Amino acid sequence: MRLIQRLVIGLATLALVAFAVVNRQRVELWPLPDAPPLGLALVVALLVGFAAGMAAAWLAFAPRRREARHRARRIEALERELAATQDRLTAGPDLNQSGRRPADLPGLRDRRAVSAH
Repeated sequence: MRLIQRLVIGLATLALVAFAVVNRQRVELWPLPDAPPLGLALVVALLVGFAAGMAAAWLAFAPRRREARHRARRIEALERELAATQDRLTAGPDLNQSGRRPADLPGLRDRRAVSAH
């Protein structure tokens, strides 16, 4: 996949350079004091348009990136909590801090009892 991507980028770059070399006639652009070559003016216009499109896409996906960061932090917190709970259940005696065995805690019933229902 990378080879194809590099090949496409290389061909596009080669095409832009060839276009800029072939179109060397000067064009009058209002805000510029000197007339730049047509090829250069078009390549710069393409690059500015590309940058504007990338900026618009980056801004459009900002809420999704923020949500993904929030979810990643939440997953990490839940994994830490799960690991701590598992450590407490396996490291301690049969009774936990509340004085009940882990099997007596809600949500921690024996698998055999759950599969029998």
